[in-house]
Amino acid sequence: MADDYRNTLRAHAYALSDLGKAYTRLASQHRVAASAAERGQQKITYDRYFNDWISSASEYSAAAERLLALEIELARSFGVTWDEVGAVLGVSRQAAWDRFASHERWQKSRRISQLRTKRTAALRKAAIMREVRNLVDGSELELLALKRWLDEQRPTTRA
Repeated sequence: MADDYRNTLRAHAYALSDLGKAYTRLASQHRVAASAAERGQQKITYDRYFNDWISSASEYSAAAERLLALEIELARSFGVTWDEVGAVLGVSRQAAWDRFASHERWQKSRRISQLRTKRTAALRKAAIMREVRNLVDGSELELLALKRWLDEQRPTTRA
């Protein structure tokens, strides 16, 4: 039983670390864009920046909510009461229970995140195809081969 808790605590530590790294990457992207904009090298646009930033922030927020729910579940398994959870969150015991007692909300949040990730990947592929079409005077066969290759690529980022 103790090993289960140690493994769970370790998994939570890795999840927190991954989320922290993701926020750090997003902050770095903002700093780079701000520096470039200050030097007049780039214009900050929705397509180039905000689309990804808003999507990323939304994903990280959902991941943080899921992690909070898992932390509360772990705390409850160690005997922490709903009164104590509510006190930490600054809400009533009933409000804490209403928000975190059911896993259905977190599973829905996870499914929405997965769909959003797939949609973002599809939008990126479409943007690449438009850019290739504009830059290269390739045949339709070459463009189809590129599209097939893009469709086979797996996402490499984690939220």
